[in-house]
Amino acid sequence: MSKKYAALGDYLDAQTDNEIDLRFEQIEEILRDRLPESASAYDAWWSNSPVAGRHNDVWLSRGWKTAGLNRKAGTVRFARSLSHRTIAASPKPRVRTAIPPSSSSLGTAPVAASNNVMLFFE
Repeated sequence: MSKKYAALGDYLDAQTDNEIDLRFEQIEEILRDRLPESASAYDAWWSNSPVAGRHNDVWLSRGWKTAGLNRKAGTVRFARSLSHRTIAASPKPRVRTAIPPSSSSLGTAPVAASNNVMLFFE
């Protein structure tokens, strides 16, 4: 997680309500730093998509999610998530299995590799 945004995580941890609305200016006061231009230009900056090392790890890893965004007004709503998300530092490496050579010209077709899928319901 980016240390730049740790103060926002600390602020959210201190909240007693399950939702909080913050203006971008308030977040900048909490951070004692300016938000990047992309925060006011792109919805994706406020995404709840878990990717290790991204700025959103600061709220996701502490059990919060963004639940409303109005970039024009410069406000964002954070809500406690029902499930505490953890973000993997790096994905598990894929295991490749060698396909044995076929003795006939029309051998069995190789089977697709298995995939691990995680679903979060809220």
